[in-house]
Amino acid sequence: MADKTGAERVVNMLLSKLQGKPFESEVPRPVYDRVPPAPPIREMGAATIALVTDGGLVPKGNPDKIEIRTATRFGRYDIRNVDSLNSGRV
Repeated sequence: MADKTGAERVVNMLLSKLQGKPFESEVPRPVYDRVPPAPPIREMGAATIALVTDGGLVPKGNPDKIEIRTATRFGRYDIRNVDSLNSGRV
């Protein structure tokens, strides 16, 4: 519990940051593994291309329970027959 609302706390953090004063975020920063880059694609016509997003595009109801922020896992969804994204399906 906090004595100020979230809006008040975030405005105070922003003002401190803009004024060069110390501040501390309430959201812990994730620590990511270092991963070496993949080798260059030599033949693009034979490549399999993946659409990757952190925008929260998951099937309705989020059946894989992927976290809203700083997800620790990913889902794989076939979009071959999907012509558009709408709230009734995605």
